[in-house]
Amino acid sequence: MTPLIALFLVATAPHAALAADPGTPAVMQFQGTQEVDSIAADSDGNVYIGDVVAGQIGKYSPAGNLLMVEGQGDDTDAVGYPVSLAVSSDGRLAVADDDDSALWLFTPGGSLQAGIGVSGADQDSPQGLLQNSHAALNQPEGGAFGPKNSVYVADTNNNRVAVYDSATGSFLFSWSNAGPVSGTSLCYPTGVFVLAGKVYVADSGSSRVLVYDASGNFLQAMGGHGAGAGKFISLFAVTADGLGRVWAADEALNKVSVFNADGSLLTEYGTAAQGPAFQELTSINTGPDGTVLVGDGNSNNVYLWRTGVAIQPYGLAKAPTPTPTPKSAAPSTHAANLELQNLAFGPVPAKAGESLTLRLPASADSIHWELYTCDMRMVAQGTEYSRNEVVFSQTAALASGIYIARVEASADGISRQSVQKLILTR
Repeated sequence: MTPLIALFLVATAPHAALAADPGTPAVMQFQGTQEVDSIAADSDGNVYIGDVVAGQIGKYSPAGNLLMVEGQGDDTDAVGYPVSLAVSSDGRLAVADDDDSALWLFTPGGSLQAGIGVSGADQDSPQGLLQNSHAALNQPEGGAFGPKNSVYVADTNNNRVAVYDSATGSFLFSWSNAGPVSGTSLCYPTGVFVLAGKVYVADSGSSRVLVYDASGNFLQAMGGHGAGAGKFISLFAVTADGLGRVWAADEALNKVSVFNADGSLLTEYGTAAQGPAFQELTSINTGPDGTVLVGDGNSNNVYLWRTGVAIQPYGLAKAPTPTPTPKSAAPSTHAANLELQNLAFGPVPAKAGESLTLRLPASADSIHWELYTCDMRMVAQGTEYSRNEVVFSQTAALASGIYIARVEASADGISRQSVQKLILTR
């Protein structure tokens, strides 16, 4: 097997201690990819790129040549939004698909093996935020293979981490909030990574990396809300490099924070003080050989760090451009534009008595919204008609804190549902 690092020019230096800076990244581009949205690597050094624009996953050789396209085709194997990828030790691929509310498992040959959680909340259905029952997933945004053939899922809109048998797809167990929000409870988890018996969770709602053992027992927390060093505004993904260092990515600040095993901050990338200058962070993962991969969806660059070794950049990898399978047309432009993947909140009110607004990409016939605390307690709701903007009038009375907004909009008989995190600061 050829590790990913073998094709790079490297400095021959011993592995650094835990407190050492991970060094300068190499840069790759995959020219057959329309947008780098998720990333993973296998034990042979192959790189997998999830492309939300094309609705597919490309498998590339260490040299960047396209080997296979997965998740593209008819309804039997098509992937909606591949927001997170993971590769098992035997070469199977797990794809977290928040559009289809499923975790798809593919064989090493690229065939669809199983769909986990597909009986859960569909984005086109009115099923709600509180669907927290056993096997059903609700817009998961992260997945990772774990011990004993398990697969861990950041079940984002169900506010939990769910664990399944990756061979059978059977639900094993989960953990989530039990009662009021505390220093150890989950709030909108968007990423998960498993290594050496530890489960690392990117808990976007609390702006922290939460660390658990494989059974879900809380161990420690890192980070916190803010724009300063070691803090996050919109934490979305996490990984670890095998030497105890934890890497966490923030899509709002476009930075990657690296922590030591004790939770202290080691360094940060993407800041004014230290590059690279990320344009749109979309993914972060670690390969079996310890290489940390960071994806940028705007530049389509993939940045790579090798633990303890400075990697030198090399040229563009050339790969043929895969042809996306066209998707069926929506009934009308009105309904087609009603995609709620990225909703835009208006200015967050700075004072009590001011309301929050939410802008939709198109006018809807009806819009129903609900606002929850992280322990799933609904604190406000409302319904609007024939509008493309929602005024959360009841937010005027809310205190500062983290809330989850559930929005369901309908147009031309088609319904769309989305769940968004809101940090309300007075």
